[in-house]
Amino acid sequence: MTLDWKVTAALGLLVVSALAPVSANAFACEPEMPQLAVFGQHVANRGQARHAYQLAAKDRAVTNQSCACPYVDWSFDAFIEDRLNKPAAELTEPEIRELRQWSDMEGVTILRAYRAFFMAICEVDD
Repeated sequence: MTLDWKVTAALGLLVVSALAPVSANAFACEPEMPQLAVFGQHVANRGQARHAYQLAAKDRAVTNQSCACPYVDWSFDAFIEDRLNKPAAELTEPEIRELRQWSDMEGVTILRAYRAFFMAICEVDD
């Protein structure tokens, strides 16, 4: 098993954590988020929307039995269009709260299913 290290600077502190197991490309698979007006309205909006997008993309990957990066063929804009039937540019704070509530309710189940699927089906570097 390969242990990858993630270094994060937070409030002037250097935090190093071991992440295992991950493939060499795991950090290259990051969701791209657009610049939206709603993200500037409250500091948490962007993070909450990003988290919901990540969960939905992983849930979609399990459903599609895909080991590819879950964000490659499904953008944040497509997620909002599928989930809310509107363009991402029209996303509102109340809708972000709804996404957060959904994430809070379904997040653990989705992450467990994605991890089980990924470990059973997808190739993991050792």
